[in-house]
Amino acid sequence: MCVLLGPSGCGKTTTLKMINRLIAPSSGNILINDENTNDMDTVTLRRNIGYVIQQIGLFP
Repeated sequence: MCVLLGPSGCGKTTTLKMINRLIAPSSGNILINDENTNDMDTVTLRRNIGYVIQQIGLFP
């Protein structure tokens, strides 16, 4: 399990998009279990990644 925490605008969403191969990193490689994500099947990669977004609840 990996958790991305940080203030607004620090790059959490961009990082997740790069891990999911929605955008390409400008340099370097992204490895999951020592395997480059560029060598993985995109559909399989995305099906094995889950995320939870923060939203305002019904009660403040």
